[in-house]
Order: sequence, then structure tokens, then C-alpha cells
Amino acid sequence: NFELAMGLYRYLAERFPDSPLATRTILLMGYAQQDRGDSFAALNTFQRFERLKPESKFFDQVKISEAEAYLNLKKFDEAYKILDDVEKTAKTRKDSFEAAFRKGDIYFEDRDYPAAIAKYREAIKKYPEAAGEYPNAFFNTAEALYWKQDYRQALNAYREFLQRFPDNKYGGYAMTRLGESLEILGADPKRSMGAYLEAYFRYRDTPGAAVARVR
Repeated sequence: NFELAMGLYRYLAERFPDSPLATRTILLMGYAQQDRGDSFAALNTFQRFERLKPESKFFDQVKISEAEAYLNLKKFDEAYKILDDVEKTAKTRKDSFEAAFRKGDIYFEDRDYPAAIAKYREAIKKYPEAAGEYPNAFFNTAEALYWKQDYRQALNAYREFLQRFPDNKYGGYAMTRLGESLEILGADPKRSMGAYLEAYFRYRDTPGAAVARVR
């Protein structure tokens, strides 16, 4: 009864905008819609929150979620503009950090790999204290280098990702990419096979391990 619930929540939030539960209710609606993949509905809800609750402590997080909705809708310019603004004006450094690291995601999703690499590296250099919170910046940098066919740099980037985040669920994919890159570069087949075997045994229950087994 998802749609019925959303209708009731919407009615209550509009009928009682000053209720202590209004903020919680609007946020619940937006994130529930986002979880279901309805980015357009989520965007409308987040924008409503922005209009109704401009002083909320969740304001900057909602703006970041708004940017994610635009990203899912392939509205890259709109998403970037929001994140750039949040990085500059956020009330907390944590939200500034997140906005900066997510800017690289926009270029990565748009397959502008040189720009994605540049933005991720810029964020890592600018906010080194936050880099450990954003493994996607390192994994996506390696992926961008791989798809640019810069396999030697990709090797180093995947190794850095695995060193920094050895238990990350994408470790199996990264280790498999190491093997693929070594194959492409003409390394001894034993080295690439070693990478595939390590991906499979170290990350056995992950999708990346399944890919390694196929390889």
C-alpha cells in the first residue's frame, strides 16, 4: 500500500506543516521514493522540503539527495550546480566533504572519465581527512583510468583502492580488474591468474568473485 501511505503522509504534512513530525514525515517520503527508484517523485518531495524547512539542520543533506535524484534522471548540470553550491555554503564540513566527493560521481556517470578523475583527485587533495569515508572516489578513479585504456595507471589505482579498503565489497571487482589489466599489458599469465584466484578466495561471496571465477 505504498501509494496510499504516500498520499496520507502528503496530506498530513500539508495539513499540519508546523507539527514536530512534519520534517520526519517529508524526509521519510523522499527517501522512500528514492529507494524505490522513483527519482522524479523524490526530487519533488525534496524540493518541497527545501521550501518548507529552509532552517532545518537536514537542509544540506536534502540538497545532496536532490542532486542524486537529478543524477539518476541524467540531469548532470543541475546535479553539479547543487553539489558545487553545497560544498561552498554547507553549515557543516561533513556536508561540504560529501558534496565535493560526489561531484566526481556526476562526471563518472556521464562517462566523462578525464573530468571524473580530476574531480576525485581534487577532492582527495582538498579534503584528505575525509578520503577514507569515500571508497567510491578511489574505485571510480581506477575504473575511469581503465576505460580510458590507461591500464598501467589503472593498475596502481586498483592497488591503492585495495590497500586503503581491503574489506570493501567492491574488492572482488578491483582484484579482477587487476588480473584483466595484467592480461591486457601482456604480463605473465600466472600473475593475472593469481589475481583472479585471490579475488575469488578473498571475496568469495561477492559478485566480483563470481566474475573472477569466470575469468
